[in-house]
Amino acid sequence: MSPQMVGYSAEELWAKVDTYLTDHAFITRRDMRVEFGLSAHKTEQGLSQFMAEGKIVRRRSRRVDIFMKK
Repeated sequence: MSPQMVGYSAEELWAKVDTYLTDHAFITRRDMRVEFGLSAHKTEQGLSQFMAEGKIVRRRSRRVDIFMKK
């Protein structure tokens, strides 16, 4: 399935991210695109929303942003 064809609601996407973060310390944009089949745009939308809602925080690691549960 191409990334553009995957359509999750915000709640569905959060459930996937939350589950992922149960097993991993953090998630990256690339992780979200690969694991959930998202486009770059949908990844940014989801991360922005989750940060605005206070569910995750962004930290800078050497070259990439990492996102962790708050």
